[in-house]
Amino acid sequence: MRRLIFPFLFSLFLSSPGSARDLGVFGETFEIMEKDLLEHIKARLFQMRQDGSLEFESNKIKEKILSNVKTPQAVSGIKHAETERIFKYDPTIELTQDLSDHKGQVFARKGDRFNPLETMTLSKPLLFIVVDDKKQI
Repeated sequence: MRRLIFPFLFSLFLSSPGSARDLGVFGETFEIMEKDLLEHIKARLFQMRQDGSLEFESNKIKEKILSNVKTPQAVSGIKHAETERIFKYDPTIELTQDLSDHKGQVFARKGDRFNPLETMTLSKPLLFIVVDDKKQI
């Protein structure tokens, strides 16, 4: 039923005649004094390209991104382990509703449980260390 309501309302909206009226002018109108933002950005980029600072800024941004990828910020609240412990992770999810494809064919039912690690595995083991800690290196 829900599937039928939306197309009906949408077609009703599209088929209704639109009407527009000139309501006149209320108050004073003023010319726009600000520069077009896109034109300002284009002019600034052109100027930076001319004086060579565009390449410098671009390289600076690339270096910052690479630095963040190589040494990401530490997660706050994590401290050194005092005792050795092993944790097993189970990524199993339980569906809260039926899943269907674009044709309405249900391929998974509410309540079904899926563990993605049963159908695929990690290509390599993962090891997380703090590179600033000499004991871990």
